[in-house]
Amino acid sequence: LRTWSIPDGEPMRHWPAHADTIFALQVSPDGKTLVTGGADKVVKVWETGKTEPRATFEGHTDYVTALALNADGTRLASGSADRDIKVWNVQTGEQVITIKGHPRPITGLAWAADGKSVFSVCEDGALRANPKSRGSVGKTLHGTDDVLYNVVVSTDGKTLCAGGHDGSVYVWTDKGKLKARLAPTETAKSTEKVAAK
Repeated sequence: LRTWSIPDGEPMRHWPAHADTIFALQVSPDGKTLVTGGADKVVKVWETGKTEPRATFEGHTDYVTALALNADGTRLASGSADRDIKVWNVQTGEQVITIKGHPRPITGLAWAADGKSVFSVCEDGALRANPKSRGSVGKTLHGTDDVLYNVVVSTDGKTLCAGGHDGSVYVWTDKGKLKARLAPTETAKSTEKVAAK
């Protein structure tokens, strides 16, 4: 792991954190906790500024590829190439539930605004809502022909976005209705307009 000072971009510290590639990072809303997941199949919880993990969560059988902390930082969802989502109690390290049944490796996770479910995307190109109280994969809200990555939820909880393998950004309502698909050329044009202003 490496940390930098903002806004000058100066490196602050670096340290060995995982035994293999780090695929996922999340910072808690209060900025005090950092969570990492990697190809070594483990999740580690760090106090910001410290180089020894506060906790290590083990349970996945393949690469940990996605992480999401809920709004108050008490619950962590981890997704893996093993196709499972695991929900953890961040303070105790208890594994609360495992959500099974994704057809392909999980590539992105985000908590719903109400904290009752976890949105997921995986290599089959579908957006799903997975209730945190159920042990099986939730309903598909929308499918695409593209591999999806890095799903995020807006602050008000009403909009979701995910990046596609082809460079597109997909924008949905929280019910899974597609609002927009920003193709790479459209994204470039939007960026140029913003830069011009």
